Amino acid sequence: MSEEFTRELQELQREIQELKDQLAGYEQKESRDKADISGQLMEQLEEVLRSTVNKVKKPAGKVGDYSKDIIEAGEKKVEENPLVSILIAFGLGWLASSLMERK
Repeated sequence: MSEEFTRELQELQREIQELKDQLAGYEQKESRDKADISGQLMEQLEEVLRSTVNKVKKPAGKVGDYSKDIIEAGEKKVEENPLVSILIAFGLGWLASSLMERK
């Protein structure tokens, strides 16, 4: 019986060691899986950010182009009619001063 007990004890120790090895393997696999998932999430986040930045750049560029066009058109009108532009500026200044005096 002592021999059988020793054999069973050794068998249990071997099984416990196998379970420890399996558990260590699962922990390593889980660690690699977490790293893979983390890397994938970072890649997806970077892609979303790049896409968002590109979407914002397009309208911002259009706004800049539109404002340039308006300024150029205004400069052209001033060059074509300098006297009218001066009279308009004088009239706006007079109107602003009149409104300020009323306060």
